[in-house]
Amino acid sequence: MDPLKKNTPVHNALIHLFQEGSIALPVSFLSMYKKMGLTEEEVMLIIHIMVYQEKAEQPLPSIESISTKMNLSTEQIAGLFNKLIQQGFLKIVEEINEDGLRSERYSIEPLYQKLAESILEEDSKTSEEDE
Repeated sequence: MDPLKKNTPVHNALIHLFQEGSIALPVSFLSMYKKMGLTEEEVMLIIHIMVYQEKAEQPLPSIESISTKMNLSTEQIAGLFNKLIQQGFLKIVEEINEDGLRSERYSIEPLYQKLAESILEEDSKTSEEDE
């Protein structure tokens, strides 16, 4: 049996993968996270937040829902969230929609700001070494 034929389990699994889509993840984030002081667990948590926001349209996913996707307890995830917020990588933003309803979401804008600073700092070091 040819696994690449239509309507085989492999074919159907590939179709499902394509339908789920992807997220925009800056390559520089993967190459700079260690220099920024982030751990692999923190990076995975940030990636999960991106997925929830971009694909599941859940701007403030619960700790419980994230724990089902990671090999960490809810207490460990809560600790990572607190650390990321305290270190200025994440923040919780309150928004009010056109109907006046309040909601909250995680913002990864501080992470992107720190990433930009790290890249500029790295470029500055490279420029100084070239002189």
